[in-house]
Amino acid sequence: MSDVRQQAARWFARLLDLPADHPQRARYAQWLAAVPRHVEEHQGYAVLWEGFAHTTQTQALAGA
Repeated sequence: MSDVRQQAARWFARLLDLPADHPQRARYAQWLAAVPRHVEEHQGYAVLWEGFAHTTQTQALAGA
């Protein structure tokens, strides 16, 4: 896994439970804006996470 992908995963996991006004969100916004690939990696995790909200997709992932 690339460093950028690992960073995106860590940020994504951290942000799940943080309130909207938490100072970490400002640091995340800076990280996200620094490099276009950061946005791409974040979007990948967002799409994956959204897939877990759908039972059929979760079952397909579990079977893969």
